[in-house]
Amino acid sequence: MKERWAAATADLLQQFKNNLGGLNPEQALADLKIWVGYSPSHPQIQEVTSVLRELLETHGAIVLPKSKPQGAFDDTLVLEQLKSVDHIAMLAVTPGVSVEALELCNVSKPESDKMFVYMPSEYRDGYICDLLQRRHDSSRIRFFPISTLLEPAFCCKLFWDALEAASMKDRKRKMEPVRTPRIGIITALSKEFRAVEAILGDATPAVSRTANGYRNLVHGTIAAHGGGLHHVVLALAGKGNNKAAIRATQLLQEYGTVEEIFMVGIAAGVPNPKKPQEDVRLGDVVVADEFGVIQYDMIKDKTGKRQYAFPPRPPSPDWVNLLNTRIDLMNSAPTYWRYLDEILSKLSVIRPRKDHLNDSPWQDLSRIIKRPRDKERSAGRPKLHMGPIGSANTVLKRAAFRDALQDKFHILAIEMEASGIADATWEHGKGYMVVRGICDYANDGKNDTWQNYAACTAAAFSRQLIEEMPLRTIHKDPG
Repeated sequence: MKERWAAATADLLQQFKNNLGGLNPEQALADLKIWVGYSPSHPQIQEVTSVLRELLETHGAIVLPKSKPQGAFDDTLVLEQLKSVDHIAMLAVTPGVSVEALELCNVSKPESDKMFVYMPSEYRDGYICDLLQRRHDSSRIRFFPISTLLEPAFCCKLFWDALEAASMKDRKRKMEPVRTPRIGIITALSKEFRAVEAILGDATPAVSRTANGYRNLVHGTIAAHGGGLHHVVLALAGKGNNKAAIRATQLLQEYGTVEEIFMVGIAAGVPNPKKPQEDVRLGDVVVADEFGVIQYDMIKDKTGKRQYAFPPRPPSPDWVNLLNTRIDLMNSAPTYWRYLDEILSKLSVIRPRKDHLNDSPWQDLSRIIKRPRDKERSAGRPKLHMGPIGSANTVLKRAAFRDALQDKFHILAIEMEASGIADATWEHGKGYMVVRGICDYANDGKNDTWQNYAACTAAAFSRQLIEEMPLRTIHKDPG
């Protein structure tokens, strides 16, 4: 059977060659992600599916390993898989699979246009077939006599539909504009993602479908100092340094043009009431300096001694130098305040009013620590700070430890993703920068009240910072 099916698909490729476009006949299904559903209760279906999978993979298809879910199609894992595929082949050789095909149409309607159902002609007049035809595009139901299940003609039906899906995917890919972003921006939370998306010009949602999964991206632009546009790609990572490192690596692999990655979002601030100019408050912005990220959970614990062992990962010198030369101007003429107002209006976010600091364990919780008067601060507006940022895979809610980190490393903010970004970019020889809006004080009073506003302040300043950078000049050898 295997040899006969292989010969039949070779003949089919010859017939289809005029429709292949730029596809390589040997790898005509290259990168086509396929989900095959079938019922193992039929005595011959296991053999049929095994040979089919091998043929599809031989011609470059990515066949998902999960052949059939247990139970109905409300399985979250299965639905996530189906979102990422390009083609669904449902072998409805028994009535039971026809029922599951119907459930798939009901639960995953946006994906139903990818689905082809291969059904014995004996079921054509049955109740399940009638329901399936009413819920699904009947032109995508392929009938065949059950006696021909092992014949090459049955294989050709499935392979032809896969070829058409691959050809359509190739045509769509050629119609899409070529994206060459120079800056990648990663956020951990969806609220941060929305805030950054609001600062982008020509924001265009995109979907990345690879063997590694399904990802939502946004392409956009930000004006460049001196003229032109910075092309940007925005991605969502999830919480934690590990996820941030994975997403940064994927972004750098997918877009070879990306030179720097920004980690933008919220963080805990490290207050310092004794020094007014360094006193970080809720809603402020902290951006990394030349010391970059301090990974404070990478330690060597010895008897009577704790030694921090994080590797140095300084941010991109281009951005640090820009900040060092223009931070005074950015503070005295903060363009990002105007951008912040635009984002707040666009996302319907209101700045919270209360900013109470009370985290000394020996104090009455009702007492509020008095903050010093800061002549450089404008009421109701964020202030910009530049300094080291602490990072770990830990949600910190302990003021004493926060202050100990400040004493040792002089950190101004604490978060959970920048260390992963620093490691990933360092491994790829790329630069990074971290911009954080302050939403809490890493103490027992930690809550979500300021998160939306802080996400907006980080996004607004990121826009101003990127706008201050001219486009990179490409020097050509005169010889």
